Amino acid sequence: MSTESSPRIGLALTGGGAKGAYHVGALKALAELDVPVHAVSGASIGALNGAIVATSPDLDQAHHNLFNIWRELGSDKVIALSNKAPAFLAMLVGMGTAFRAIPMLSTGVTLATKIADVFDLDVPRLNGQVLDETHLVRLLEACTQPELFRNGLPFYVSVYESGGGVDDLLGVLLSVVRLSNTRESDFLHIQSLSDADMQEALLASAALPVLFRARQVGNAYYTDGGQGDWYGVGGNTPVKPLVDAGCDIVIVVHLCDGSIWDRSQYKNVNVIEIRPRTSIARGHAVADILGFDHQRIDSWMTQGYDDSINILKRVFDTIRTVNRMESSRSRLQGSLDQGSESDRLLADAMKRIR
Repeated sequence: MSTESSPRIGLALTGGGAKGAYHVGALKALAELDVPVHAVSGASIGALNGAIVATSPDLDQAHHNLFNIWRELGSDKVIALSNKAPAFLAMLVGMGTAFRAIPMLSTGVTLATKIADVFDLDVPRLNGQVLDETHLVRLLEACTQPELFRNGLPFYVSVYESGGGVDDLLGVLLSVVRLSNTRESDFLHIQSLSDADMQEALLASAALPVLFRARQVGNAYYTDGGQGDWYGVGGNTPVKPLVDAGCDIVIVVHLCDGSIWDRSQYKNVNVIEIRPRTSIARGHAVADILGFDHQRIDSWMTQGYDDSINILKRVFDTIRTVNRMESSRSRLQGSLDQGSESDRLLADAMKRIR
């Protein structure tokens, strides 16, 4: 699928916290099947994973890099530091669209208390913007240097223009109970930003309200893009920027069993959706969003690979078969045209001989 006539393929990675390990398995399948990717987008945890894809020289290396990162996320030494609000926990709390898994209004339990229950943290330490971003910044700087973005695939991140941490959180809560919908997310093209704003945009996509401060990009302040268009899941499913960029095929890797995202709005684009065929839940909903251990991460990687290889192999085998048939048809037509020209020249020669 490397000919000039091949379609442009975009890869959209959705948000979902720790379940982002599922993306790693999907990347393995894409690499094995030699599926070309021309542009990438990400929301929440998908923004981090997408950044690694966009800055890697190929999908094999992208999978290798992501696999190593996620193995470290699930290592004992990272989990052992959780009651000190370590960098990796901070990153994944921010990257996750945790709101979807937390019935805060019905239980009367705050987000901070839920997180404290999962990780045995002191609630007072989680009030306000208290999670340390220092190591998160270092991790992003180490993995996603600006020059790598400049030389990498076009990359878009989903962000949500903030009205303040409490207001943002309230907007999501009202959407959960269907009293209103949140605004649409914005999609920032990373390569169009300054070097400093690239970093801020990635941190913005990680900035879950209250737990992290909003990040300034240009003249606006942004937080986690998964909040946008809560009803339609538009912010958490960053397909729009890839369609706007001219992609003919968009592969969407979901991190939930049944997303309500409506693909019918993209009638002129071939959308290939990869969804968990069996339950992606591994326990308590909040723990699945914010809890990280080898068992969960390894199982999600395997599930992501199995689901993706099952779907993508059939789709791209069909595409390749159609391409081969078209190529054969073109060669046959060329041979027929060449034969017709030869016949004409032979007829002209015979006339002259007579």
